Amino acid sequence: MTAPGKLTADQIAGVAGMNGNGVAREDGPVLVRLDSVTAERVTWLWPRRFARGKLGLVVGDPGDGKSFVTDDMMARCTRGLDWPDGGAAPLGDVVALLAEDGMADTVRPRVEGQGGNAARIYVLRAVRQEGQERPFTLEADLGALEMALRQTRAVLLVVDPLSAYLGRRDSYKDSEIRGLLTPLASLAEQYHCAIVGILHLTKNAQRRVLLRAQGNIAFVAQARTVFAVGPDPETPGRRLFVTVKSNLGVFPPGLAFRIGDDGLLWETGTIEGSAEQLLAADEPGTRSDRREREAAVQFLREALSSGPVASKDLMGDAKANRVAQRTLWRAKTDLGVVAERHGRGPWYWMLPHPEPAP
Repeated sequence: MTAPGKLTADQIAGVAGMNGNGVAREDGPVLVRLDSVTAERVTWLWPRRFARGKLGLVVGDPGDGKSFVTDDMMARCTRGLDWPDGGAAPLGDVVALLAEDGMADTVRPRVEGQGGNAARIYVLRAVRQEGQERPFTLEADLGALEMALRQTRAVLLVVDPLSAYLGRRDSYKDSEIRGLLTPLASLAEQYHCAIVGILHLTKNAQRRVLLRAQGNIAFVAQARTVFAVGPDPETPGRRLFVTVKSNLGVFPPGLAFRIGDDGLLWETGTIEGSAEQLLAADEPGTRSDRREREAAVQFLREALSSGPVASKDLMGDAKANRVAQRTLWRAKTDLGVVAERHGRGPWYWMLPHPEPAP
């Protein structure tokens, strides 16, 4: 018997316009009782970086290597190859929306140069309607995209760049972008496909990387993971691939790569630091002068003279000594400081081991 003034579960569902399983019976709110949802683990395309059934982003300035990264991802999925930091890509087909790079002279040579199977990649070139072909847009042609995902059972969809497929939507209007990305994310979930979109950064280098993606926070808000690609300010020719955002777990460490005549080559090992630390270039007139850098080197040498120090503690000590974080990272390079981590514990900085005497 129900206490006076209290409703049973079935009555609550009835008030919500649903039956006991959370299925709508009439007009009104559609509610789902959480205990009727089966809990699931995240299924990764690239462990800790891009998940199947989710929307992810790769952001960066033009020419920094974003498309090289996604072309490499496509290649690995078409062969089930290992990722540069461990784990294997799921073997499957790929669908790609490519607005900038040529299929014949750029994309296919890159994919095959990375060991990929071009027969497993399908480029959605256009949409045919009433016998006529027209450019694909996310605004008008999600139905065609859904058909492509259903036919190929693709494990990965690459959209390069997202801004080329917005149709008449204004990329600076939050509601319009969310109106496009929400159904796109639903397609990812429905077909268990990882969607990776590419975005250029705006030119305002004073803003955080997270806020520079196409000028609208809606892009990064909808994405579950976001990664930035950019040049290493300390090493010419070296590119960095670092985490900007992750709603799916801990931030994975950064990776480094180079682009040569043979394509993209990942470096072994990982790198420590945020996108702001690793990719933010100095603006003219704000470069730390030589005395500040020498002071940072001296601070770091003294701080590490007695042995390894947790990087978190070191950052706090540097701030207390008015050593800018950016200058500290430059001093780390100058001294050749080594960063190590044991298991899932904190990172430690230490001075390089001295060479043995001859």
